[in-house]
Amino acid sequence: MCSSTTACRNGYTVNEMIETVVKISEKFPLLNIESGKTQKTFYSLGLNSNAKKYNTFSIIAGIFVLILIYAITGALLISVIFGLGMMIFLYYLPNIEKTKAENEMEAELPLFLRDLGALINMGIPFVSSVSMLSVRKGTFNKEMSRVMKEVSKGASLISALAYLGSRIDNTNVKRAIAQIISAYEQGGNGNELKRMGNDLLNAQRHKLKEYAAKSSIFSIFFIMTAVIAPTFYLIISIISPILFAAETNMLQVTLVMMVIFPSVSYLILAVGRMSMPSIAFKTKDALPKGLLFSIPLAFVFLLPIAIEYKLIILAMIFVASFLLFIKKYLEEIKVSKVESNLPNALLLISSLPKGTHFNKVIERLAFSDLEGIREEFRKAYNQLKANLSPETVIKDIVERNKSPMLSKVMETMEYIYKAGGNVNERISEMTEDLLLFHDIKREQGSIMAIQKYSTMLGIILIPIVLSMAIQITGKMSGVMEKQLDLTFIIQGIIPAYLIINSGIISDFCSSLDVDKSKEMIYFSVLSLISTGLFLISLTIAII
Repeated sequence: MCSSTTACRNGYTVNEMIETVVKISEKFPLLNIESGKTQKTFYSLGLNSNAKKYNTFSIIAGIFVLILIYAITGALLISVIFGLGMMIFLYYLPNIEKTKAENEMEAELPLFLRDLGALINMGIPFVSSVSMLSVRKGTFNKEMSRVMKEVSKGASLISALAYLGSRIDNTNVKRAIAQIISAYEQGGNGNELKRMGNDLLNAQRHKLKEYAAKSSIFSIFFIMTAVIAPTFYLIISIISPILFAAETNMLQVTLVMMVIFPSVSYLILAVGRMSMPSIAFKTKDALPKGLLFSIPLAFVFLLPIAIEYKLIILAMIFVASFLLFIKKYLEEIKVSKVESNLPNALLLISSLPKGTHFNKVIERLAFSDLEGIREEFRKAYNQLKANLSPETVIKDIVERNKSPMLSKVMETMEYIYKAGGNVNERISEMTEDLLLFHDIKREQGSIMAIQKYSTMLGIILIPIVLSMAIQITGKMSGVMEKQLDLTFIIQGIIPAYLIINSGIISDFCSSLDVDKSKEMIYFSVLSLISTGLFLISLTIAII
């Protein structure tokens, strides 16, 4: 029996957030709340926790946030929105994690099935083939690793796989597990597994096209919540002292513009991103660097200091961010070059005869003319000359590059030469695999380009529309002969709002690029364009 705060030995690898939340929920009392769906999700995640306690915690947390926000702002509607938002987020958090894990498994299945079939065709025993693949990184590989642990404890492979399938709702994953069980029972070659891997790969392409057909709706909703709604809210907030003789609550306006509208916008784009089909070798979602970086930048604009000092602080933060992220960006560019030349590297060594020593393969690549490949394998070649073991060299190559593609290639090469398999045949199959996934990446890039640029269009519309709103309210105050102080809104709230939205859009657009190496570039460009457009629009209006 696993503990209540961690995944069971057969559960998904849940992230730290949900583990922490579940641990906290165990400290709360139990209310008799319907929790069947949540309990089923916990079972899928391998969490041996009481779902009724978790749902009780969700309600109490929502009420706490409602009271806290009301105590700060005195605005009941805003407090209710925050409280309900927290409650809904916590309630759906386990299901979000479960769906994410199953989508990742489905994306990894084509590669797993093709590799499993190839290893079986090389004459490697079925259980040994599964064991070899289970040590790789990936959600499905980790699940198979747990399956192999159960087998090592005495369970049969069929029963361990059947238990895994019983916890999963994804139809394609269930079908794949059933196919693995069938292949194990019937014996024979691995061609049927490879065929199913190809079918799932074609299904991924079809899902990408389906997603592209309906994805524009998310951009439309984003523009409504990021452009139209904030504009009307600002106009009403600014002119309320004129029309209703009511004092404008700047704390409330700041909270709505800095938290509520951005939260809704981020939620819309997050749903759009979650709806996007996963593909193999996709970079795992990392921390949204642009969004996290936008928060201190936005805070600078809200400081009660002159605009000149704000710009100086912003420039200093931008320089610091450049120094902080440039190394990571250059590493991602290097990995991208290595991955783009991997198919050519495999073709280069495909002519080597069966049984060629591992050192000769590394030497062939070390003295090639392939950019990225040459430099990495020259280091590996020098390590082999220093009498390091092939296993150590392979591990070092993988750790230096953090590339799922390169990791797969190096591990497979090790299997081939250890097993004495047909080098030409397997290298050709690996080359075909990589070319297929490169094609899918290119398809995803072209399919998502429209959605990406239509979303970026929003960051151009926001400053123009908001500057027009400021101009309209200024003219209204002139007609009614009432002076409004818009300094804090013009120099504080709106630039900060534009910075926050730049972070949201950069996170979303970089996720559409398969890898997130351009996130900080997107953020820098979008934030500068949006704030610049806003200030230029106001300047032109004044002139």
